[in-house]
Amino acid sequence: MKSKKLRQLIVWKFIRILFILSLILVILDIFIHLSFSYRDQIRSLQRESRRICQNALPGLASSLKGMDRGLVQAQLEEIVRIPNLEWAKIEDKNQVIAVCGTPPKYPGPVQTFPIYYYHKNKPWHLGTLSIQTGLTNVYKNLFKEFVLIFPISGIRIFIMAFFVLIIFQGMVSRPLETLVEYFSKFDLTQTDLSLNLTRRRKKNSYPDEIDQLVDAINTICQRTKSAFKELDNELKKRLETEEALRHSEERYRMIYENAGDAIYTYDSDLRLTGLNRKAVDLIGYPENELIGRDIFEL
Repeated sequence: MKSKKLRQLIVWKFIRILFILSLILVILDIFIHLSFSYRDQIRSLQRESRRICQNALPGLASSLKGMDRGLVQAQLEEIVRIPNLEWAKIEDKNQVIAVCGTPPKYPGPVQTFPIYYYHKNKPWHLGTLSIQTGLTNVYKNLFKEFVLIFPISGIRIFIMAFFVLIIFQGMVSRPLETLVEYFSKFDLTQTDLSLNLTRRRKKNSYPDEIDQLVDAINTICQRTKSAFKELDNELKKRLETEEALRHSEERYRMIYENAGDAIYTYDSDLRLTGLNRKAVDLIGYPENELIGRDIFEL
């Protein structure tokens, strides 16, 4: 029963929501970090590949001009030995001249570089070099970064969430608990019905929603107490009036019954509605037989 009550408390609902939001923020923070890291590593690979290939283009142009396929193949093998460069190909007019390496398991973008031989400052197109980098090391680096930043990001965000929870506990949850306790002990007969919260509030500061709620409750309580007091006074006056009327009726009944003269009452149809003892003795009939009879029949 107690655990069920705890689950229903607003602070525990807030904790669950805060935990979910914190987890979402951790995932979002890691995703953004890894996205930027992936972009930077891809750009770095492309820059490095471009630099290497541009340095190798003059040698490839010389080998292609001399139609030395063995040397071209050896030069491609040297290019593929460079880390992250896993495949290279030279072709000219859709005719493959040389290929080295295998397509990577996790392929990156294909880069192409035209190969020119300059003769008398006039370029001659000899073919196109295509290279492709593998992203295996990139994914490994991303995994290492994930393992490193996940606990750091999680701890940082959950610490922030903890302080948010503490602030929520002090600003919302505790005042609500005070309100519940106040209304559970609410009694209009108390002398002081004012509700006071132990909250730090700066002087001349504008009241927040909790302060406005407390002011509204105090106003309602004062109005309710005034109405209750007026109702209580009205009730006392009515009881005093009823008591005075009861005593008056008793005195009237005593005078009516003990009068020395015969007294009787009748309605608009001239039928008896009541007689005192003197009237009953004079007529000589029981009172229950006389009630309702016409006065002229007596």
